Amino acid sequence: ALASVQYTFSVWIYIPAASGILGSELTLNMDEYPTGTWNAHAQAAANTYDAWQEVTVNATLNAAAAGFRCRITAASAAALNEYFYTDSLRLKQHGIRNDYSIQYADNGTGTQLG
Repeated sequence: ALASVQYTFSVWIYIPAASGILGSELTLNMDEYPTGTWNAHAQAAANTYDAWQEVTVNATLNAAAAGFRCRITAASAAALNEYFYTDSLRLKQHGIRNDYSIQYADNGTGTQLG
């Protein structure tokens, strides 16, 4: 990951009603480490069951960021036998910078942004 660049971290989550875990106990985290401590950018899942839901978190990394991590966490209140499913984890960098400081639109179109 590059400092001062915006990222989107997303994942599809399926929580069976019989699993026992609450959507609000699941959090998607994108953390950065700029100044000796981790700064969290987080989004909890909705309390939606027996259906897929997309959970997304956005952040622009601090210019001083020396570390970066993405994770899905379950609250400590979740029991050992509770479960959920994930699919299509995605980390997307917005704007692709080249050696000439020109940014191009995503999705391979080559459209110059500025």
